[in-house]
Amino acid sequence: MKKVINILKQHKKMTLTIIYSFIFILYVIMPVCFDTKIYLGAAYQADLIGSFPINLLEAWEHKLVLNRFFFYFIYKIVKIFVDPNNFLIFEMIVKLIYGLISVLVIKIFTKSTKEFFKEFNISKNIVFASLYLTTMFTDIYFNMQTETTGLLILLISIVLVLKKKTIYKIIAAFLISSLFFLKGVTLLYAVIVLVVMILNKQNKKEIAFTIITSIGFLILELIGLYIIYPKEIIRIYLSSNYITSSWETCNLLQFIFYNMLKSTYLLIGIICLIYNFICYTKTKNIKLLLIEVLTWTLLIIGIYIQKMRYLYQIALIMPACLLSFYISIYYIKNKVVTLKKYVKIIMAYLILVITFIMILICIEESIQIYITTKNNEQIVKELKREIPDLTENEMLYIGNGLSAYYIKTKSYINYTTTIYLSNDNEIYKNSEHVKELKKKIKQYTGKYIIVDDEEMQKKRRISDDIIKFINENYDYLQSSGIMIYESKQPNLECQYSSIYIKK
Repeated sequence: MKKVINILKQHKKMTLTIIYSFIFILYVIMPVCFDTKIYLGAAYQADLIGSFPINLLEAWEHKLVLNRFFFYFIYKIVKIFVDPNNFLIFEMIVKLIYGLISVLVIKIFTKSTKEFFKEFNISKNIVFASLYLTTMFTDIYFNMQTETTGLLILLISIVLVLKKKTIYKIIAAFLISSLFFLKGVTLLYAVIVLVVMILNKQNKKEIAFTIITSIGFLILELIGLYIIYPKEIIRIYLSSNYITSSWETCNLLQFIFYNMLKSTYLLIGIICLIYNFICYTKTKNIKLLLIEVLTWTLLIIGIYIQKMRYLYQIALIMPACLLSFYISIYYIKNKVVTLKKYVKIIMAYLILVITFIMILICIEESIQIYITTKNNEQIVKELKREIPDLTENEMLYIGNGLSAYYIKTKSYINYTTTIYLSNDNEIYKNSEHVKELKKKIKQYTGKYIIVDDEEMQKKRRISDDIIKFINENYDYLQSSGIMIYESKQPNLECQYSSIYIKK
């Protein structure tokens, strides 16, 4: 074993290249999660709606406009080389493009911040490895989420803000403000930029200039968006209200604990946080203590206000975990607190066990999603053969947008995520958006309606008046995946088999 370790040390660069390449290949071949399919489905719908950029504003999928732009950009590139109906290959190339963008950003960040980290005795190899593993080596449902895209924008912002010239700080401020248009709460990543500027010992004028410029850009962007497309501003407000508190949620500790099984970086981040608190008792470094506590607190609040409905929301904590990791490396290198050997062994084994569990979870999820996607690819072909006119006209989709991704018929209401029609949140339920949406649905006279059966059965996302409209005007044949409703009008008769998409 020692000989093997020595050989690996002697060929360190080659060893790391092999490891990174292996992880990247695994990242690419793992199927995309359902959220990513919905984002790509919205990009497809945007092409059917009209011209850029209004088409992106119309193709809403309950995320904000920058997320739609990012996936539309990737979608248009991949579409040149691969047919979107070849789902598995198309999705693999999408992940390849996203992965290459991620690696490029991390490489630029590592090279550009070399001197900054050198002051804290942290090597560029450690910086690259931590960022690479955080973005590439994680659960499938955390991949390609707005939080990860926000992390990439954050890294570029930090690179720019560390430069001396004012123009770079202006560009950084623009990027910082744009974080809001990914998901809203991703704007909290701006605290990391502030942390970096403080640790870089930039003067108060530079810090104030960056903060004020960022706020200025954000205000201008909101005004500009309101002038161009006022509905998007309303959607920004509605997006923060559509998750009702009556849905299944868990307390914060449960949420964090369960996510530790699916994201090694969270476990490492918490271990580092505990170690850093021990070090603070020795160093009395109040500045670092306040920086770390503030970062964790703000990002945890960001997770909490999302009601912890979806597990991937924990990904918002990534920058805090990375910050704690770098502070721990700084303390370890300076030998502030030397951990006993048995403590190191316990932590190492704990990290290995959690990593192994995460790998098993990823394998299970990958197999499940792969089989589902492959089956759906075949089902769509058979479905289109059985119902030749299914894709000829606009389709009313009521669901989360996944059915539209597979069927690829133009959506009657432009966007495919028409869920949340029934909601305990009074602001959302009584909004003009929901009223207009219901009105337009009731005016639909098309031949087919596609509804996610889960939403229909549980009746927690579709209101009774819409269910009544569908049942009075359409017949359906239920499956384990979706319902295809057929108009009761005599002149719209159609025969079809019981072939349906599964989720």
